[in-house]
Amino acid sequence: MSRCRVAVIGRENKRFDEVYEAASNSPICEKIICYSKYDAMDYALSIPGGFNRENAIAAISVAHELGIPEEAIREGLISTTVPGRMEVFENSARELACVVDYAHNSMGFRELFNSLREMYPGYRLELIYGCPGGKAYSRRSDLVNASAGNVDFVWITEEDPANEDPDEIARVLERGYIEKGTPCRINNDREQVIRDAILNAKPKTVIAVTGKGREYYMHRGDEYVEITSDVDIVKSYI
Repeated sequence: MSRCRVAVIGRENKRFDEVYEAASNSPICEKIICYSKYDAMDYALSIPGGFNRENAIAAISVAHELGIPEEAIREGLISTTVPGRMEVFENSARELACVVDYAHNSMGFRELFNSLREMYPGYRLELIYGCPGGKAYSRRSDLVNASAGNVDFVWITEEDPANEDPDEIARVLERGYIEKGTPCRINNDREQVIRDAILNAKPKTVIAVTGKGREYYMHRGDEYVEITSDVDIVKSYI
């Protein structure tokens, strides 16, 4: 029977010991190499955030096992960007930051908030987002639960309502935040919301604008209507 090397990623995860033990007891396992997301701290990444470090260490571990030169790995990581993914914009005094990201589910929200608290300790955290219409109905309460208590203020706005009433979607979210005591405001003019959040931000505020990234359309009814992307709006006002 041929034997193989096993790379186990995630030393900090709860079930790491189970995975490590299973690999150790496997008759085909010749050697185990362990990686943690913190190993990626030694590499320069163009995309910030703890969850991106986790993605990076997966890429790094595979590259190492394939024998890719270290210089090529480092060059690849620093040159990799994803439009609309963790794009950070700051004013000159670094008292205000806006982070545009595609986060759209509870796991993405929690990872994003953890990253922003790490990147901007002590800052007020505001969130701009909405929920799509005609699908993922349970996600609405999931996102309220993921954000309430983790952010200081929520701006609820339009996000691909399709054939649903965007005001009704917004009211569902609003009721959830009211129940949990998280202050929020509804305005389904997405550009106006981003503008108002930026222009009215207090010093040491970070604003997370999620869901649309660099998309240039909004799903309304049966049409996809051209809009200004979140990134372009942020760049206009910050």
